[in-house]
Amino acid sequence: MSLRSYLVQRGNWIESSETHIDASQQLRTYTSGDRCMTILRQIYHLVQEAYDDRRANQKSEREEKKSHLW
Repeated sequence: MSLRSYLVQRGNWIESSETHIDASQQLRTYTSGDRCMTILRQIYHLVQEAYDDRRANQKSEREEKKSHLW
């Protein structure tokens, strides 16, 4: 089970919505996930990069493979 699914199941997942006026003067509502999860993801990636002990060429190969998946 993912962390997001776990938080939704427990009722701890908080979504926020913001309303803006676009260029054609129409109201647009944007929903975003929990901001704490965004911060947690950033910290995770920072720690992951800090403790990644692979050589530079192995890292670049992995990044190339990841970029083709998106």
